[in-house]
Amino acid sequence: MASPFWRLCAACLAVAAACVVVLAGPASASAALSWRGPVAPDVGLSGSALTTVACASTSTCSALTSAGGAVAFDPAAPASGAAVAVAPSVPLAATCPAAGLCVAVDAAGNEVSYNPAAPAGATVHAIDAGHVPDAVTCLSTSTCVAVDTSGNAIMFSPTGAPAPVSHAVDAGQFITAVSCPASGECVAVDTSDNEVTFDPASGQSSATQTLKDYSGTASSLNALACVSATQCETFDGNGYEIQFNPKGNGLTIVPLDKGHAIELAACPSSGQCTVLDAAGNALTFQPGTSTPPPGTPGSSPSQPAQPVPVAPSGQVTGLACDSSSRCVVVTGQGQVVGFDPVSEAVAGPVVADPGRGAYSAIACASVIQCTGADQQGDALTFDPQTGAARAPAGVDPGAVIVYGEACPAVTQCTLVDDNGNEVTFDPQSPGAPSAKQLVANHPLLAIACPASTQCTALTDDRDEITFDPQAPAAATYASLDTPAGDALTAIACPLDSQCTAVDGSGQAVTFDPRAPGRPRPVAVLPAAAVAVACPSARECVGVDTRGDRVTFDPASPARASTAVIDSARLQALQCVTATYCVALDAAGHAVEFDPHGTGATATTTVSPGAVLAGLSCQSSDQCVAVDRAGAAFVATGTLPAPPADDGPPSISGRAREGATLTAAPGRWVGAPTSFATQWERCTAAGRGCRPIAGATSPRYRTVAADVGHRLRVSERACNQSGYAAAAAVSRPTGRIAPMPAPPTISDPSISLARSGRATLQFTLTAARFGPEVAALAVSLPHGVAFSVPGSRRSGRVPGLTLRVHRRAVAPAAAHGSRGRLVLALRRAAHELRLTLTAPALRVRASLARRLRRRGPVRMELTVTLNVRGHRRLRATRRWTAR
Repeated sequence: MASPFWRLCAACLAVAAACVVVLAGPASASAALSWRGPVAPDVGLSGSALTTVACASTSTCSALTSAGGAVAFDPAAPASGAAVAVAPSVPLAATCPAAGLCVAVDAAGNEVSYNPAAPAGATVHAIDAGHVPDAVTCLSTSTCVAVDTSGNAIMFSPTGAPAPVSHAVDAGQFITAVSCPASGECVAVDTSDNEVTFDPASGQSSATQTLKDYSGTASSLNALACVSATQCETFDGNGYEIQFNPKGNGLTIVPLDKGHAIELAACPSSGQCTVLDAAGNALTFQPGTSTPPPGTPGSSPSQPAQPVPVAPSGQVTGLACDSSSRCVVVTGQGQVVGFDPVSEAVAGPVVADPGRGAYSAIACASVIQCTGADQQGDALTFDPQTGAARAPAGVDPGAVIVYGEACPAVTQCTLVDDNGNEVTFDPQSPGAPSAKQLVANHPLLAIACPASTQCTALTDDRDEITFDPQAPAAATYASLDTPAGDALTAIACPLDSQCTAVDGSGQAVTFDPRAPGRPRPVAVLPAAAVAVACPSARECVGVDTRGDRVTFDPASPARASTAVIDSARLQALQCVTATYCVALDAAGHAVEFDPHGTGATATTTVSPGAVLAGLSCQSSDQCVAVDRAGAAFVATGTLPAPPADDGPPSISGRAREGATLTAAPGRWVGAPTSFATQWERCTAAGRGCRPIAGATSPRYRTVAADVGHRLRVSERACNQSGYAAAAAVSRPTGRIAPMPAPPTISDPSISLARSGRATLQFTLTAARFGPEVAALAVSLPHGVAFSVPGSRRSGRVPGLTLRVHRRAVAPAAAHGSRGRLVLALRRAAHELRLTLTAPALRVRASLARRLRRRGPVRMELTVTLNVRGHRRLRATRRWTAR
């Protein structure tokens, strides 16, 4: 088991990764790629962290990596072996109750059961959702107990049944270790110097003690081993052993390694324990004393046991002792150290996980040749179909980070690095590669080579450099400055005369690398762009740090379309065809998508928790990915046949000018992922149909040019393989009728009687081709107001007379105030006569005086009709009243 600090750090990283994994969602049934690997691992200088270790027998131990992998080895002669993915998150503790069974817990609250000799068959069950289990022990092959950093104990079966049982045995405390000396009794210790003895089935506590050393400083209990039901050993951060009886009486405190935090412990017998401190030193002693066990060479029972350095160069993260004469330590640097705790003979360190080089880029020149570049400047060329690899070659030894790679031919690859260098070499026979510094004091962040004689690289200062890899001295330089000033992050060149680069603010800039001039950048992505691919000169696809994809025409990027394809940060991108792209994310997944669709078509796991660094797809049925741990993964698959028409699209909506028509997709077989829609204008007889320019949306608003014609829609479906061979067409609409003309207002008049009452009259006539009038809103002339107490929904309104074809009728509803009146008719009509008088009509005193003088008074009356499916129709009439 690891120290509380290490476990806490690992848990934080693991919970973040687990959130990403959950949000990414399950793999879709439409996935075309199936991943395998790792193949052709790159053994470099830095290793994958090993987080814990457990031994299933005297000849088999299993180390777990921070990426959720398991590495099996013989503790007597540990040797390099490839890690096999078993855990979805960071494994924090493990135990092996039998020769063919190991059980681990990870930071996402899972338990993982596997055979260390065949870890690929691991099973994963959630046992502690929302918490971080950090220690585990097993009472038998069917019953195990885990504890977490929130003070809970969880009893579970490695088979997943029955369901796990959780109890708060040390509420709110960070439990660091657990041991079960008897079937109904377990002991746990925490960072607050407490020990709790409890029944794992009921959670009932039988004893709780505070165990403090004599150092006088605050500490925490980091490790625990119970050699019997009445004797347990725990160890703290000040180098003390505390021996206690879990029943609640008897306490012995022994200074073992004063001043050094003891982080790991194992007691293979009641008379022998071995501990490791934070400095990588091992110390073997008799429990309850500081003296070495009998038989230790060069020691005396009267002299304290002496620490022995076993892993001074690495952070110790796991300890297991399969016998009194053999222990194994694993470190955060991927090392395994075997030693005899009695004779103090140390063997190692050896590399347990060979996937140790940090790949940063990959390019495949053919389906049988890929070349990966790691961060140390080594190149590894291998056949992705067989895994056969040539020896790694140091082609760029001065590099700290290789940022990009392109292989335009099977005999030529070019790297760019953090020192501003380009390095060109033959991947089949690296020999002495040629290197040229293209720019000083600036790294080259990306490269694209549309031909073996032309490459374009990007700097962090927003410059592009175009050069011939065989004669880089003649390179040309140009600024691609963007308003936001962010570094250019990726580039794609579908032609030697066209490249598109994207930057850290989501902008894209397209230019001719032979004569770039001053191209104008356009914002296309909502977040920082991380990769771009251009399957053709008329289409580019980009992805960003938020999981968005954008598809745009480099000639008119403002018309880009976007969609969310992942909830994790996207890392790399390849577009195999115009309708099929693959992206890698930060959670170890591959996301397949149609760049014209509305989201991902499939999400599959490349390697759980891996930090994927590069992707290359040479065909529609093979992709190769590499990760930061030096592993390469190969995906193969077969794309489905293109879609086939199984029923035409249809059109809904009114066949009138100004109306909106909607196309419903037809029926297709072949799992279409997106559709291409085109509206067509036909003759009045429905023949001679021609495409309407720009009408490619499922919704189309008719215009004046459509009047008298019929319309239809054609539709082509596409999937990962491309578009259907033929389009499906709908039945044509009826002839498009013209837009209804506004109504006319005739015979308007306003008069004032001697009694003071005013009368307003007018006739409203619907125009030709127009709808019948069913409702209208009247804006009265200035100085005239209308008022109805409340809203009259039926019956006659005093002062309001409505005549339809010379017959007086009552409105269905009427309401109004001030200068606005709204009427709804019981039946629609083509013509109506409206008369208003008191009390419905009121005239201001100023207007009444002007009318009494019989002088000319300019009046204006406006009537508005709301016509379904069209814009509002409005009629205005101005006249002079006398």
